[in-house]
Amino acid sequence: MPNHQEYTRKPLAVVVNDDATQLTVLAGLLQQSGIEARAFESAEEALAAMNPDHPPDIVVTDLFMPGIDGWKFCRLLRSPEYKAFNRVPLLVISATFSDYETVRISADLGADAFLPSPVNGKRFLAQVHTLIRGKKPADMPNVLLVEDSKAQAFLLKEAFESHGYAVDVVPTVAAAMDAFEQKTYDAAVLDYHLPGEKGDALLPVLQERRPDCVCIMITTDPRPELALEWMKKGASAYLRKPLSPEYLVELCAKAHREKALLRLENLLELRTRELRASEYRFRSFVENASDIVFSMTPEGFFTYLSPNWFDLTGEPAEESIGNSFKQYIHPEDIPSCRTLLRQLVATGEKQRSVEYRIKSRDGSWRWQTSSVSPLQDRSGNVISCIGIARDVTERKRAESALRALAESGIGSGEGIFHIL
Repeated sequence: MPNHQEYTRKPLAVVVNDDATQLTVLAGLLQQSGIEARAFESAEEALAAMNPDHPPDIVVTDLFMPGIDGWKFCRLLRSPEYKAFNRVPLLVISATFSDYETVRISADLGADAFLPSPVNGKRFLAQVHTLIRGKKPADMPNVLLVEDSKAQAFLLKEAFESHGYAVDVVPTVAAAMDAFEQKTYDAAVLDYHLPGEKGDALLPVLQERRPDCVCIMITTDPRPELALEWMKKGASAYLRKPLSPEYLVELCAKAHREKALLRLENLLELRTRELRASEYRFRSFVENASDIVFSMTPEGFFTYLSPNWFDLTGEPAEESIGNSFKQYIHPEDIPSCRTLLRQLVATGEKQRSVEYRIKSRDGSWRWQTSSVSPLQDRSGNVISCIGIARDVTERKRAESALRALAESGIGSGEGIFHIL
């Protein structure tokens, strides 16, 4: 384990992120604060380069990466196969999730802390230095042992505490119910034979009130139907006595990781449904709008066109994607449209407007006005331009008619009003 006393050398950080920009920023922040940073774009590269004889003082990893993602990376670094790195602090960073569930899941998988991305530089460095100095977040997993045998409870409590758990022991179902009212437990080990009431009476209650709690039944009773009934009631696993306390702790951790992954899958499914619903609402708005919605590259090549593009040009939207706007714009108006795109890319302004003529499906030129906004990446570079085009042909005709009247010699407002 790294020496977290006064440093006689620069502390070493391993940073893993498949986004080159984020990787550079994080490594740069660490270097500026006096920490040697070794940057890797994949967990595979990091694992191959990490020296078991001289483990890093901290690992900073993204969650969603190709190949071995951050979740698998954390589990590997906490596994017996990578024992030299088991106690290296892990800091997880993610732009995708930043709520309580992900913080909880990260802890379940062995991470010591979590920060949302893009990171706040000061907060990031403060967290890194805190972890390097050996101070862990005060978020020890809580386990409740419901066991009436003092000798058995002592052995189990000692085993869990040696693995970093905070342990409470109660001898009865009633005492367990009181404990669950006062504290949130990550795991519960329930003896089947308890004074006054069987331990499995707690399973339905915990399933309803504490569905995230891992419940493990222990018993001397060999009947297989009991095990089946416990699993139906919500137990994560069961063990026969006599049992190995170390094996029980490992089984508890394994069941907790499985629950964490299930919560992640549920969270991803929820986010996916929300995204699909949002996409459906947006698509419905776009497809039913009278204006044309479009996006294009900074060079002016269409990447999206709403379906009503066909009503204007007679060309299906999907066939026009990839074409340059210049194919459809009046030659005299191309310079002004090109200038707008260049200004958006150069300045990153929120919105600019331009008027131009576009050839309609009957061969006539119709006037459009487009409000165009830039879409930027995290570095501020414009990667796309999004716009809404509205037909203003009738307005332009009215303006032209007014100019014609003025030029015909009718100079007074009264004369114009009389003719109109």
